[in-house]
Amino acid sequence: MNKSILILLFLFVGIQQISYAQKPDIKDLYWDYIQVRMDTNEKTEAIEKALVLLERKSELTKTQLGNVNYHLGRLYEENGETEKAIPYYEEAIKITPGYYVPYRALGFINFKKCEK
Repeated sequence: MNKSILILLFLFVGIQQISYAQKPDIKDLYWDYIQVRMDTNEKTEAIEKALVLLERKSELTKTQLGNVNYHLGRLYEENGETEKAIPYYEEAIKITPGYYVPYRALGFINFKKCEK
């Protein structure tokens, strides 16, 4: 009986450790995102990593969240997907209203629309 309880206890502890190990640390995910974001040949991967980060936005700081939103908008804009970029620029403005760069990006998008 004692052996059965001991085996179940070890099994339970092992399963818990495996389940905790499957969720990567947000700091590691953010670091990976920053590294790939700076590589101009890895835009698709940077977008994917940014979207994963936004799924866990409650774990990010305000500055990190504003950064991810702005750069995701920029990545979409660089890929020619301007309409996808706009909500991310707007979200970056809501999060970090003192940061002028997303305002400028939206201004350029609106200016280009007026030229057409």
